Amino acid sequence: MNSKKAWREWFEKAEFSSQLQTENLLAGQNTRDITITGQGIYCAALKLRFTWTTTGACAYTAGGDFADYMVSNFRIKSQGKLTEQLFTSGHVMEHIHQLYLDQFITFSPNILVNPAVADTYWIEIIVPTAMTCPFNVTALANLAFATIYNTPVVFVLTGATMQINVITTDVPPPLVFAFTSQTTNLPAVGNFNVTTLTQGFLRESLSLMGYVPLVDIDTIQYVLDDGRGIIYANMEDLAAQCQYKYQSLFNAAPGATGAASTPLNGQSCIETAYLSGGAPMPWKGAGRFVVTTSSAGPVIPDIVEVLIAQPVDQQLAATSKATPTSQRPRTDLAAGGVTATGAKPKVRY
Repeated sequence: MNSKKAWREWFEKAEFSSQLQTENLLAGQNTRDITITGQGIYCAALKLRFTWTTTGACAYTAGGDFADYMVSNFRIKSQGKLTEQLFTSGHVMEHIHQLYLDQFITFSPNILVNPAVADTYWIEIIVPTAMTCPFNVTALANLAFATIYNTPVVFVLTGATMQINVITTDVPPPLVFAFTSQTTNLPAVGNFNVTTLTQGFLRESLSLMGYVPLVDIDTIQYVLDDGRGIIYANMEDLAAQCQYKYQSLFNAAPGATGAASTPLNGQSCIETAYLSGGAPMPWKGAGRFVVTTSSAGPVIPDIVEVLIAQPVDQQLAATSKATPTSQRPRTDLAAGGVTATGAKPKVRY
């Protein structure tokens, strides 16, 4: 079992849902440090509803992503030693929503139609968490809607809000996981090590998006600490494997905002964590991720990592099942994590 399946089963049992607050968004400004708490002890998910109101008639420009135009990034700052989760754009949040829920985000039906005067639009994104309440979140507003709608007539954004709904439970989460994301600028042609090691955590999966398979990126490799490669694959094959594994149609659904947007092109998820002889193999140094580009210009993909404290099977052991997340062993990421690569183990094939 991976964190996606374990979280979904836990999320389905969450008991409490409450609307926390509605935050007004101002272009280019951070929201307040919002404290998240609910009726239950543990927070299973945050349901974010972004709403904006416009005046003036205009047309939607294909390829733009509405979540990106709402927020530039969204940060979760938890208690305990797993200090921060960072979504570096709105479409990264959409990707995580698809990955953990096997579905696209929902949005207002009139979002792709020419906006009428004083019309209101919304999108909803569910962000998976496995946190002990309370914890804090902040968001950096973007609101650059002039680039997503072309403007034959005067177009004015009259207001934008982020409504936060909290889904909580008294049942302890079965696992500790975190997300980290980055945008990587790679040269047009070559092999590049794009690993960002978060030491002490097991990297369960890596996602790539914002590229065209076999045009921007040919193949990828994932090499363990002891030199063995567990993935050496063509990007189209990986995209197909991702679709089989998560059932969602990654790579675009025509007419669906977000799913059809350029930033989510070519999205694929690569599972990298596994057990070998009962030991989590990429644990110590987490492995190297190598991307082979073959493009006419720079390749700028988003890379999203799902990090777990230890393999899900071990986290589900009887001794840790009922232990609150704040008391479970965690690596101190703020202090740089634990670095213990050591000698390469002898491997018998």
